[in-house]
Amino acid sequence: MGIDIYAEWNGITEAEKNLQFTGFSTEHGHVGYLREAYHGKPYATKHLLPEAFMYGRARISAVSLQQRLPETLRLAEKRERDIYHATDAEGIERVLKSYRDFVALCAQKEFETGQPCLIIASY
Repeated sequence: MGIDIYAEWNGITEAEKNLQFTGFSTEHGHVGYLREAYHGKPYATKHLLPEAFMYGRARISAVSLQQRLPETLRLAEKRERDIYHATDAEGIERVLKSYRDFVALCAQKEFETGQPCLIIASY
């Protein structure tokens, strides 16, 4: 079991939604999907998207996501090292890239649509 995060935006297509069903990948932020397992704290997703955890879903501005991203990346790396005992820099970077890509996608879609993405937390 784990935490699944989905981003939706005005005009999202069924094909785009289908890309978010990744089999629990931790490397698909670029399609609007983040995944974190319940193996212990810290939870980077909860730092990045607290409103979605409070309400189950929330529109979160790109500015808020961008402001939270540096600490989110620190927490995600700490999690990889402390919980999963990861030492492979490339493997850790793939997880961090997913968070950066997720935030970038949300910023792009907000720019295109004029409205923040709807972030859905399933846990």
